Formats: sequence, structure tokens, C-alpha cells
Amino acid sequence: AAYRAGMGWVEWPARLQKLESGPLWSLLPAGSSLWVDGGHNPAAGRALAESVRPLLQTDQRLLLVTGMLVAKDAEGFLKSFAGMASALYAVPVPGHAAHDPAQLAATASAMGMAAVTAPDLTKALRAIARKSESPPLVLVTGSLHLAGRALELNGNLPN
Repeated sequence: AAYRAGMGWVEWPARLQKLESGPLWSLLPAGSSLWVDGGHNPAAGRALAESVRPLLQTDQRLLLVTGMLVAKDAEGFLKSFAGMASALYAVPVPGHAAHDPAQLAATASAMGMAAVTAPDLTKALRAIARKSESPPLVLVTGSLHLAGRALELNGNLPN
């Protein structure tokens, strides 16, 4: 019973964490939702895609903002989102050896996603805001370091 109760109390930052206010959140069009998850391997990609699917509203687009460390299997991670995510905004992971955003975008493009690069997380969200005709579900993912940066920029770092 204690273990079950503990699972109800636990906070797991950057694991399918919804951001509902803050500087990054405010960059997106009204009605958008912004989620952060540090998933970075094929198993996490599968679990994350299955967890996000029910969050999408009818006709809502899923947009990924993704940066991944070079040691991670980008193709294995992203293939779970093929046919589900309509676009990927590839960004660097600040301070870490990461996949080149252009190569990450090419991998996503080969899977049928529209893919572009952005120099950083903030600029990726601004680009989404400029291009969005309807409020998307935006998922920042691919690296715990990138997820942590998103939480930091949005003022959501855990204590």
C-alpha cells in the first residue's frame, strides 16, 4: 500500500511533464500544449509515443523539438513518431556532444516528417508559433539535458 501511495506522490521532472505557464509556454499560440520528456532511446521513444497519442486532440498536430546526444540512436528513437509527428524542429543540446541538427532533421525527413533546424530551443518555439495555423501539441524531447534546459528556461527547475 505504501508503494502504491508513493507512486501517487512522486514527482518525476522532465518525464512527460506538461508546462502550463512560463516564458517558453508563452511563445506558443493560444491553445497549444507544451510537454517535456527526456526520453532518448528507442524504448523511451516507443513508450513516449504511446503516452502522447491519447493527449492529442482531434486534428491536433504533434510537433517535436528534438536534440540528442551523439551516442544515442536517433533513428531508433524517432521511428516511434513516424506517421504521428507532423514535424520535427532539430536543435543542438547546449554544452554536450550532440547529433548535428541538420542530420537529425534529415533522419526525421526520411521518415516522412517535415523537418527543419533551429539554433536553440527558444528559436524553435518561435518558429512553431510563426508557422502554426492551429494550436499544436509541442513535445521537447530526445535528451534529459535538453529537457532540463527547457525546464530552466521556463522557470520550472525542480527544487
